[in-house]
Amino acid sequence: MSDLSTNTYTLYQKIDIYKNAEGEWKEPPSFPGITNAYYQALEQVKDEIKASLVPVTSATTDIGSPGSEVSDSDVDSEQSKI
Repeated sequence: MSDLSTNTYTLYQKIDIYKNAEGEWKEPPSFPGITNAYYQALEQVKDEIKASLVPVTSATTDIGSPGSEVSDSDVDSEQSKI
């Protein structure tokens, strides 16, 4: 959903990602097994969020009237805010 008062895109999506540590997780001091599982889960969340976004190819300036094309640089700048 786009909030036109702030020009922001707000996404409300529940994401449940569970990743078990492979091998022995209880290895102090750096706990590599659990740390690796954490970063893998984080990457899966990023992938789900990116997959839920639809690329913008054109926009309308007014309901019912065609607008101008959105340039690739506009899309890139908006995606960099995510």
